Amino acid sequence: MMLDEIKLRKPSASVKGAIWTLVGLLHEKYGLQDYLIESQDVMFLQLMEQMRSEKPEIKAIQGMMKGFQHSLAERCTLDEQQVEGLYLILKTAIQPIQDLMNKNVMRAAMKLLGAHISVFKMQVTKQAFELVT
Repeated sequence: MMLDEIKLRKPSASVKGAIWTLVGLLHEKYGLQDYLIESQDVMFLQLMEQMRSEKPEIKAIQGMMKGFQHSLAERCTLDEQQVEGLYLILKTAIQPIQDLMNKNVMRAAMKLLGAHISVFKMQVTKQAFELVT
């Protein structure tokens, strides 16, 4: 029902962020296995869309990252290509942006990466190997 709210209506960025955080918390606390695949897929697509946007909604991005942090505690249902994409998003979000005073997205990305480093084990290992060679 909350996913329909985001898909069909145009809530504000802070409402989108709060919904995604709540969706992640629901998965972490109550499992909700029947909806986990759809939730993570839609969250990933929305996050990709926001990161590619000319005017990204900072609060929505922050909420999606918090939602992922909570829902990945249950398990990761993303395929290998999506995990690679999420890793690239997190790497991008961690980079400081000089004109952006709001560091919450950077903080949320670091927390997500730190909390679920095992999900990104292959990407981190590959990047470390590339730095050495």
